[in-house]
Amino acid sequence: MATTAIETVEVDLGGRTVTVPRGGLYDRFRMDTPLDEVAADPRVPGVDFFRTLPKTQVDSPVGPTRTPNFYYAMSSARLTMLAPTRAIRRRLPEELTPLEVAPGLGLASVMFFRYDVCDIDFYTEAAVGVAVRPARHGGPGIADLVSALGGDHLHSYVLSLPVNTEIAQVRGHDGYGFPKWVTDLDVEITAERATARVANADGAVDVAFSARTPRQQAHAGGTKVSTLTSYTRRDGAWFSTLNQTNLLATGTALFPPRIRPHARRRTHVGRPPFTQAGPHRRAGREHWSAGRPAHARPVLRPLTTALHRKASAMTSVPPSMRAIVVDDEKNLVLDEIPTPVPAAGEVLVRVEAAGINRADLMQRQGLYPPPPGITDVMGMEVSGTVVALGSGVDGPAVGDEVCALMAGGGYAEYAVVPAAQLLPVPAGVPLVDAAALPEVASTVWSTIVMDAGLKAGDLLLVHGGGSGIGTHAIQVAKALGARVAVTVGSEGKAQRCRELGADIVINYREQDFAAELAGRVDVILDIMGGSYLPRNVEALGVGGRLVIIGMQGGFTGEVNVGALIGKRARVIGLNVRNRPLTGPGSKAEIVAAVTADEWPLVERGLIAPVVSARLPLAEAERGQSLLESKDSVGKVLLLPRES
Repeated sequence: MATTAIETVEVDLGGRTVTVPRGGLYDRFRMDTPLDEVAADPRVPGVDFFRTLPKTQVDSPVGPTRTPNFYYAMSSARLTMLAPTRAIRRRLPEELTPLEVAPGLGLASVMFFRYDVCDIDFYTEAAVGVAVRPARHGGPGIADLVSALGGDHLHSYVLSLPVNTEIAQVRGHDGYGFPKWVTDLDVEITAERATARVANADGAVDVAFSARTPRQQAHAGGTKVSTLTSYTRRDGAWFSTLNQTNLLATGTALFPPRIRPHARRRTHVGRPPFTQAGPHRRAGREHWSAGRPAHARPVLRPLTTALHRKASAMTSVPPSMRAIVVDDEKNLVLDEIPTPVPAAGEVLVRVEAAGINRADLMQRQGLYPPPPGITDVMGMEVSGTVVALGSGVDGPAVGDEVCALMAGGGYAEYAVVPAAQLLPVPAGVPLVDAAALPEVASTVWSTIVMDAGLKAGDLLLVHGGGSGIGTHAIQVAKALGARVAVTVGSEGKAQRCRELGADIVINYREQDFAAELAGRVDVILDIMGGSYLPRNVEALGVGGRLVIIGMQGGFTGEVNVGALIGKRARVIGLNVRNRPLTGPGSKAEIVAAVTADEWPLVERGLIAPVVSARLPLAEAERGQSLLESKDSVGKVLLLPRES
C-alpha cells in the first residue's frame, strides 16, 4: 500500500540520529510519552485502559526510559502452525524449551502488524517466532499451553522482525536486542481480508501472505487483554520484553481454508490451525536481567530458514551458454555449448558458483568417468538460482536460491540438477560460498556420521586435513563433540586445521601417524587408499571404522587380516557420485539428512564453508592447478558471472 509523503525531522535515540515524522511520537515525546496529552488527541482513541498503569524508570541501550513507554493503535494478522519440536529446538538457544501442544509438536507463528503510533508514526512489521516455555518454569507446562492458546499469556522466542522504518529498527534492535532489519513491507488488514508482502534486497516479493479475515468480535476497552513475553539475548545476557495488548476486536479461524503463504523453502510444519486478525491497542514494557552466556548461537537473519523465499518471475534462458570442456589434449577450454533443458524431475539452475573437487581432476585424466547419461562437463556442486522446472517437480520454485549436489555439469553458466539433490542455502552463508558445501557436506555427513556412526567422545582421523573434505570434516566432528586428528603436509595447513578445531595435527612428512595414534582411533576418513591401508589398520582401535573415499595413494594395498579381525574393525568403501538418485542409501536420502541435521549446525555458526580462492570460470585450468598443487586450504570456486 502507498503511504502519503510527510515532513520529517531528526531526533537522537540512544546516541543515534534517526529520521522520524514531524509531529509524531518520537518528535514530540521520545521515550517518555505523556499519555494524558496523547489521549487528548481525537485521532488516537482507546488508550484509557493504559492510563491506569503505573510507570517505572528503567535503563536500556537507547537511554533511560519510563515504562510503559509507547502506545499505538495496531492491527495484526497471525498465522499459527504446528511444527516438529525437533525442528524448533534447532533454532532455539539451549536455555529455552519449546512449548508443546502434543508430544513432539510445538507452535511456530508468523505475525504481520500495522502500527499507527499516535496516529502519525505509522509503520509495518512482521514477526517470525516460536512458542517457548516460560523461563525457569518446571512441570508439564499444561497451564502454560492453555494460557498461550487462549491468548492470555504467550512466551515467545523471536527469530526475525523485518520492519519498514528506521526508527522501528533502531528501537527494536538497539533497544530490545531483537533481530530487526529494514525492508519494504506492506500490511493491509480490512474486514474482508488480511494481506502482507515483504520485499527482498532486489525489491521483489520475499514472503507474501493472504487470508480471509475471520469474523470479528468487539471488546470494550480493558475487558480483553493479551500478554506476550519475548526472550532475547544481547552481549551474553538474557532479557525479556513484556507487551500487553488491549484487544478491541478479535477473530479466529481454525484450520482456515485458502491460506496462501508463499515461502522460499518448504517448512516441516503441518496445516495452520488458526489465524487471528483485528485492531488492538498496546503498551510495551522492558524488563532487563543478567543471564549466563548461551552455548548455542542463534543467527539473526532476514526471516527464518523455514519461511523465506524469493518469488521472482521466471528468468529468460538463452539457447546457448559458456561452459568448460576438455579438449583432445586434456586441456580445459571455455566453449559455447547448448543450454541444457531440465527433464522430468529436474530443475535448471543459473549457476552463481561451482566447486572444484579432486574427482574433477581424475575425470579429466580419464580415471573417474561420469555415470552413464551424465554430461561430460565437469563440476559436482553448484550454487545459484532456479530458473526453470522440468515436469513433475513439486517443491522448488523459479527464483529459489539453492545449492546442489550433482553428478556433473557444474562448470557452466547453467546446469540441470535432479530436484531431489537441491539443498536450501543455509542462513548466513553467501550464495557464492554456498557452492563450497554440497559435495563436502554430503560426503562427510554420509561417511563419518551416517555410515561410520561418529559420536561425541570418539577420535576421528582425517587424512588431508587442509583439503575441502578435511576442513569440513574437522568442523562437523567438533560440532558433534568428537576429537579430531589430521594429517597435513605443511605448517600453513597445520595452523589452519588448528584454527578449525583439530586436536592433534600430524605432519606426514615428518611423523608417522600410525605410530603416533596406534590403536586409538575410532573412525578414519581416508582419501589416500592403497598406500595407507596397512598403517590405517594399525591406527584403528577396537571396533574402529576405516572409511575409504579416495585413491590418491593407489588402487591396491595389503592389510594384516589378523589385526583387522583382532580389532573387530571394519573397512568401508564409499562414494556419493555413483549412488542411486532415490531409495535407501541414495543421494536424495543424503541430501535430506544434510539439510535436516547438518544445516542447523551451519546456521548456528558451528560449521562454515572454507574457501581458498574464487576464480572466473575461464580460469578453471588455474583453479584445478591450485587444487592439484596442494597449496590451497579448503575449496576453490569458479564464478561463471565474472570475467
